[in-house]
Amino acid sequence: MVVVPVFTSINAAVKRMDMWAKMSRLAAPAHREFYERPGEVRRQARMKKEYSRKMQRIRELFRMDQEQRGAKK
Repeated sequence: MVVVPVFTSINAAVKRMDMWAKMSRLAAPAHREFYERPGEVRRQARMKKEYSRKMQRIRELFRMDQEQRGAKK
């Protein structure tokens, strides 16, 4: 009699864990990729940051240039 609830609770726990695993897989494919190839993912993140910094700088320079041209006229 005691065996049945133990099994059902284990079953429920396994189901819950499975559901949680599915949810986390759906929610975070990027994390899975990070575990599979951490170096590659880090490199991509760094490239993205560098690119956004460069673009920010270019926008700044462009804005300054536009302002200077506007001041000349």
